[in-house]
Amino acid sequence: MTQDLALHLMKSGKNVFLTGAPGTGKTHILKEYIAYLKEHNIPFAVTAPTGIAASHIGGTTLHSFFGIGLKDSLTQYDIEALTEKKYLWDRMAKLKVLIIDEVSMLSPNLFRSLDALLRTFKFSMEPFGGVQLVLVGDFFQLPPIRGGENGERFIFQTSLWNELQLSVCSLEHSYRHNDDELFHILSSIRKGTFGEREHLLLKERMRPLEEEGEIGTRLYTHNVDVDRMNEVMLAELPTPPQYYEASGKGAKRWREKIFQTSLLSEKLYLKKDALVLFIKNNFERGYNNGTLGRVVDFEEGLPVVKTRDGEEILVRPETWEHRDVEGKVLASVQQLPLRLAWAITIHKSQGMTLDAAEIDLRKTFAPGQGYVALSRLRSLSGLYLRGVNRMAFVVDKDAREYEKRVVEESKQHHASFLQMGEEEKEELYRTFRDRVTTKKKG
Repeated sequence: MTQDLALHLMKSGKNVFLTGAPGTGKTHILKEYIAYLKEHNIPFAVTAPTGIAASHIGGTTLHSFFGIGLKDSLTQYDIEALTEKKYLWDRMAKLKVLIIDEVSMLSPNLFRSLDALLRTFKFSMEPFGGVQLVLVGDFFQLPPIRGGENGERFIFQTSLWNELQLSVCSLEHSYRHNDDELFHILSSIRKGTFGEREHLLLKERMRPLEEEGEIGTRLYTHNVDVDRMNEVMLAELPTPPQYYEASGKGAKRWREKIFQTSLLSEKLYLKKDALVLFIKNNFERGYNNGTLGRVVDFEEGLPVVKTRDGEEILVRPETWEHRDVEGKVLASVQQLPLRLAWAITIHKSQGMTLDAAEIDLRKTFAPGQGYVALSRLRSLSGLYLRGVNRMAFVVDKDAREYEKRVVEESKQHHASFLQMGEEEKEELYRTFRDRVTTKKKG
């Protein structure tokens, strides 16, 4: 399915599951729909199961939006307690569209609990209280930490998933990967056809990162390996360190929330020749989340970073904000948009696009980790593979079986929507807008 058709289905008010391999533009089309909702004054919420995932799309965690603390499931008593909170009544009364990104990490129990909560607040027996649901994600990515009832691991295994009558949009064209071989390998992992040919292609990439003077970050499965690598490599540089401490405004607990939900460093030590990774998008200044470079100098106390493409950037502080669900800024932090990049965990690399990386998959322990790591890269030429274990390219068998249904359902929705005329489509959009638009006063 194309991005345009996926956007059409969202604008028609249908519940949508937007999926596809990494790099197919899920975040791009999501941002287009958010702009559409803002343009038409339709109340919505952008959420994700984790803080880092939420920060990538400028949203908030599901736990924060629904005021449920750290709970992964809600009892009837919990729901009754939440209905005593006036701010939640105000928030839920306005809500017309709920967007949940990275749904592969959403547990079945939390999925059901949020449905029950919205049915209560909306006085409706419709799934999620009749709110339009836009679910975004790829079930080949990292799974939820906790499973559900009767062996459920993913939300698509719940009866609630079928009740939603989702319009499935499976995006097919990759905008991240610029070579056919890497896209072929990722597709073979998804389809379960990874074999001798794919193994040989990856075997050719078994070489050290330093070969031919290449620079790149290392992806590990465990935090302890990442921290050790960055500390050791920085200490080995003979040049004197420069120290940058974040500054902030707002209550301490909200400032701490910014650090918890981003890759931001409260205290950042840099040296000349340090390998660094940009952790924020700023296309005007020449970098994006994942741009790799090396510190080549310091000017006026600020680092000058030379990127892998040869561009030199004087890096200035950027601002991170924590907002409430109404958009009010509760706290802000200023810091350089950099982190040491000799190593990073596979988990924290989600959302990044890397030009080059050394990947160590010898300690892979969960389905999808190898797939996520490879999918961060633009091309196979940027891959430097340290090793693999038997789990490296395993993906969940239930996710693979469900993928077959997804592809078929996406084709069906694609075909039926193509048969509609432009006037019929516009009427669908207009009907949905009339139902959910908040009229401006005056």
